[in-house]
Amino acid sequence: MNSAQGRRAFVLLALLISLGSVSVVFGKKPKEPATPQVGGEKGAAVPAAAGGAGSASGNGSNSAANSGSATGNKSDSTSTAPPASNLKAEELVPGLQGVYTTLSRADHDYGGHRVAAMREMEGAASLLKGKLVGRGDGDERQAISDMQIRSAQMALLSVGRSASLAKNKEVTGRINAAIQQLNLALEWEAAHPDGAAAKGAAGGNSAGSSSGSSSGAAEPNPIGGNSVELAALSRIYTLLSQGNHDYQGHRIAAMKAISKASKSLGGNLTGDGHNRENQKLSDSELTQAQDLLNEVQAAYANSANNGVKADLGDAVKQLNIALKKA
Repeated sequence: MNSAQGRRAFVLLALLISLGSVSVVFGKKPKEPATPQVGGEKGAAVPAAAGGAGSASGNGSNSAANSGSATGNKSDSTSTAPPASNLKAEELVPGLQGVYTTLSRADHDYGGHRVAAMREMEGAASLLKGKLVGRGDGDERQAISDMQIRSAQMALLSVGRSASLAKNKEVTGRINAAIQQLNLALEWEAAHPDGAAAKGAAGGNSAGSSSGSSSGAAEPNPIGGNSVELAALSRIYTLLSQGNHDYQGHRIAAMKAISKASKSLGGNLTGDGHNRENQKLSDSELTQAQDLLNEVQAAYANSANNGVKADLGDAVKQLNIALKKA
């Protein structure tokens, strides 16, 4: 190639480069380089790992992202995460006071654990600039007193799980300690069914008053778990299994729904009792079970676990019908 040909080739190359630049100006997209640029420009494709499931590209990686999103939604309906509480900051001390009053009416000292729980609650209220009052001994029979302890635990969970306490670790620690003491109280009572309380009162036992070891005393963070709810469901199931009559099948239906809810939370409730109580006592214990079940249902009102909410709702419905049919 002579020098004249070389100059023409150079001019032609320059013209082609110029035309390529013009094509960009008029909206003609030039072929992208094989190697992606670092720090992509506006409108550049986002890598699949960083992109959201809402990308419209329809490629395989985004399909996987969509699949993962669907899986996440599905897990919400079966999540074992504890439900949240919507108590406001100004409702926390009154909430503690309500539990404190309930515990003050309990019939027995439960080896000192009831009193220990009340002291932990006093400490929590003090941290919240409040004060709890009204200590005394009630005259409830043992089975009712045990149910009051469980009711107190459910109320404490509501206070402890409040968004207002999300960053107050000291207060939540006190409430966790109170719940643990109540767990120990129930276990102490179960281990001393015929014994007397610290003040010498006789133990007024009736069917189903013992809690067993399912109360979850070993749970270090009951506020952050489901141990209290599982123990409550276990107690409800036991009370229903001791019922004297089938209540036209509604007692059994309620037990099945409770078993299903418990299984979703990691529990395992099966079987039916063989000891049949007289009708009056049976109705009384079903009413106790109903009250506690309503509290567990209320605790899961704000839960993302739709399956558990549905099962608890079904159990409440069946138990309500059973008592009406009695």
